[in-house]
Amino acid sequence: MLRKLDGLKLSLAEQLRVILQKKDGLAEVNRERVRVAVSEAKQERFPYLQHIGQVTQLVKKGESVEVKTISWKDAKEMATNIEINDTMLVDHIPTEYKEIFTKMVSG
Repeated sequence: MLRKLDGLKLSLAEQLRVILQKKDGLAEVNRERVRVAVSEAKQERFPYLQHIGQVTQLVKKGESVEVKTISWKDAKEMATNIEINDTMLVDHIPTEYKEIFTKMVSG
């Protein structure tokens, strides 16, 4: 399924517009493309979990959030060192994501 989504070649900005439910024409067209890709994807085996596509890291910088693409080595290291804290559930509520995404800057 992820390879089907990667095959759409959506930019990060286009992906975010789809996720954030933007109402412009391009976002709606891309949302439909994503829906079709997911519905047509066939996956019966699930290999060892790894990042198939590009890994993007959001880094808080004061009041803004920097968007960074990280290497496979750094992604693997980050995945092995993930810490779980008390606010993780609250931090992953959709409204929190929306607030973070509105503060993003490219880096």
